[in-house]
Amino acid sequence: MNCVYILHSAKLSRFYIGYTSDFDTRLEFHTES
Repeated sequence: MNCVYILHSAKLSRFYIGYTSDFDTRLEFHTES
């Protein structure tokens, strides 16, 4: 199942909108960057 997400980067003061079938992995990638 795909999931639509909106993530915010405080470091860059930007929002990212996308979709993924593996939200946990996507969130982990976002927080490591």
